[in-house]
Amino acid sequence: MKTLTPLLLFTLGAFGVVATLGACTPKPQALFAESSPQVVSSPISEAGAPHFMGRWAASGGQCADPMIIKAKELHDGSTDCEFAKVVSSTAGYSISAVCHAGRGSTPGRLTLTLPDPDHASSMTLSGGPYKNAVALERCT
Repeated sequence: MKTLTPLLLFTLGAFGVVATLGACTPKPQALFAESSPQVVSSPISEAGAPHFMGRWAASGGQCADPMIIKAKELHDGSTDCEFAKVVSSTAGYSISAVCHAGRGSTPGRLTLTLPDPDHASSMTLSGGPYKNAVALERCT
């Protein structure tokens, strides 16, 4: 019967430690996790509320089933978007969002263009899950 040398025992022990540590290493996370994004914009007061907030529809006759846009989310019946970052400009807003339409989540950028930001009665929504720009009117 052969005996193991101290060098061989050390080598086998080292491999055991490496294998054990490798099993404890956390697995990398997916690029877009199933959790909600963290909103990085500051809280919004009523006076400083974005002009896009409200109930919107393609025409006044469709206000019974409106698209609802809040400071941090959008819901239109088939699509839900959570806003990660909202940046305002003179033309409107650029929004980084994660949208859920159907079975999956899709990150993207929404653009809200307001012809008159001070009196937002109409706007155009584009980007994200909306392949074509959508002209919207504010519902009363």
